[in-house]
Amino acid sequence: MKIRYAFNLLAAFVCLASAVSCSSSVTISTKTVQGRYHLNEKDTWFAGEYLTLREKDFEYGRFTDVVGFAPFAKYPVRGKYTLDGCLLTLNHPAVENPQRIITPCKGRFIILKPAEADLFLQKRTVAPMALYQSPLKEPR
Repeated sequence: MKIRYAFNLLAAFVCLASAVSCSSSVTISTKTVQGRYHLNEKDTWFAGEYLTLREKDFEYGRFTDVVGFAPFAKYPVRGKYTLDGCLLTLNHPAVENPQRIITPCKGRFIILKPAEADLFLQKRTVAPMALYQSPLKEPR
C-alpha cells in the first residue's frame, strides 16, 4: 500500500511537471490517450515493448530479434486498464510495471515507467525507453 501511495504521489508530481514543461492543452482521458505506443521511431530497437490503448482495453506486447525467445511467447496479452489522472494501470499479470505515467509532451502522449518518470522530473528529459503515441490505424 505504501508503494502505491508513493507512486500515486510521484504521478501527481509528474503531471504537474509535464503541465509546466510540455506545452499542451490536451486533457488526459480514455478518448484522448487512444493509440499505439512504441519506442522512439528515430532509433533502431532490437528488443522492447509496445502498447495499444483503446477506449476500454489494451494490448501489450514485447519483442526481440532473438528467434524463438521463449519468455516472449506469451505476448501479446490483452486486458482492461484504468486511468486516474495521469496514472495508467494495466490490469494484467504479464505486464512489466503495470502502473505507469501517461502525460502529454510535444503534441502527443508519452508513457513512462516509474524510474523514467523520476528522470523526467529531475532532468526534464524523456528516457530512451519511453513509449510514444501514434494514431490507431484500425477502427474498433
